Amino acid sequence: MKMSRSVIILLLVMVSSPLFSLDIYFNDILWHSYHQEDLESLQVKFSDNDESRIGFTAIPFMELLPLMSEIEGIRIMIPSGDIFLNEELENLRTSNLRAAADNSWELTLNNSVYHDPRRIEVYGTSVEKNNYLLWTEPGLNCIKDQIRVWSSLHKVEVEIREVISIADELIHRQMTGDLMPDFVLQFQNASLPYEAEKTVAFILQSTMTPSRGQVTDTLVLPSGHKLHPDLFLSILASLSGCVSPYDPGFLTGREGIRQAAAIYIDQLLNHRIVEQDDFFLEETYRNNLFAFFPARSFPIQSGFPAALPHLPGMDRALSPRVYPLQLVLKNEMLPEGSLLDFLKLPGIQHNLLSVSCRLLPEKTEALEYRDLSEEEIKLHEEWKRGYILCEKNYFFRRSIERSFPDLFRGKGDLPR
Repeated sequence: MKMSRSVIILLLVMVSSPLFSLDIYFNDILWHSYHQEDLESLQVKFSDNDESRIGFTAIPFMELLPLMSEIEGIRIMIPSGDIFLNEELENLRTSNLRAAADNSWELTLNNSVYHDPRRIEVYGTSVEKNNYLLWTEPGLNCIKDQIRVWSSLHKVEVEIREVISIADELIHRQMTGDLMPDFVLQFQNASLPYEAEKTVAFILQSTMTPSRGQVTDTLVLPSGHKLHPDLFLSILASLSGCVSPYDPGFLTGREGIRQAAAIYIDQLLNHRIVEQDDFFLEETYRNNLFAFFPARSFPIQSGFPAALPHLPGMDRALSPRVYPLQLVLKNEMLPEGSLLDFLKLPGIQHNLLSVSCRLLPEKTEALEYRDLSEEEIKLHEEWKRGYILCEKNYFFRRSIERSFPDLFRGKGDLPR
C-alpha cells in the first residue's frame, strides 16, 4: 500500500524538526532533561523594567538548577558551537529561558541571548542540605502550595511548620542554641521600616465574627488593653480616605484627630466596645456582636473574617490594617534570594490572592493576570484604603497612647 505524498512529507518534517528538549548537567552529571511540554508548563509571568506594566512569559533559569552556594562556570551548547561563561551567581537570579518564535527556546543571561540551547552544563558547589524547615504564621495555605512547587523544582524537601509568636520563639532558640529554621515567613514588626524586598504578600486584618453570632455595630476586643490605638488609627485612616497602604496619609491636623477621637470615645461611652477574655462570649453578649481584634493579636484569635463595620459618625467602614508578610532567610549557606525570588515572581504572586485568608500579593499589579471575582475586588479595595503597620505608623501610635487621658489607659473596666 502506497503512502500518500503528504504523509511522507509530514514524516520527513517530523524527523528533521524534532521537538525541543534541553538537558541540564551539574558538574558533568545529568540534573534534569526538560522536554517541550515540561518547559511550557513551567512558564510564569515576569515584569519588564516598568514594574507597573505586564511583562513577558518565561522560566526563571535559577529554578531549573540545583540550589548552589557557588558557581564556577557555565557551558552553553547551541547550534553554532559551545560557549563557556564565567558568571556570578547573582547574575543567574535575573536570567530566564523564553520561548522563541521558531518553536525553540532562548536563554537570556547578563544582557546576552543564546538561541536554541540544547545542553547547558553548570559547574559549581551545590548546597549539600536537601531537607529544610520553614516556620510560617498560621494559615496561608495558598503560599504553602507554591513553596511545594519550588521544593519540587530543586529536588528538596521543605517541612512547613506553623508557629505562633515566631519572633519570641526565634529569640528563645537563639538563647538556648536549639535548631533554627532555614526560612521564616512572618509578619513584619510594626516598629521597623517597611521592607518591600522581603515582603511577599499582605494580610488584611479585619473583624472576626463568632459563627453563631449576629453582626451589628458592637465591637469586641480582647481584654488587657484599656486603650486601643489600633482601633483609633483604623478610624482615623477611614476618615482620611487613604488610597495607598504605602502612604497612610492620616489626617494629623487637629480637626481630623478631634473627629476620630469623638467617634472612638462614643464607642466606649455608648456600650459599643466590650472586652472579652475568650472568643466564646458570655451569655450576656452571645448575640449581636462584632469582633474587632487589634493587629498585635492577629491571628491568634479564632473566628471568621467578615466585612468591617460602619461606626456612627463615619460614612465608610473601618480601615483594615495591611500587615506585610515577609520571607526571611535564616540559613547562611543558602544563596541570596532562595525561595524569595520565586515567590515574588508576578506569575507566582497572582496565585497568592486569597479571600478566605484575606491575603493579597505584594506586587498587586500581578492581579492583572487573573479575572477577579466580586469578593476579590472588594478585598483589593480594602487594601487601597488600609494602612501598613510600619515605623511611620508605630511612632504615631505611640503619640496617641500618650495623648489619651488616663481613663483609657488605667486598670479596671471600660466605662459602662
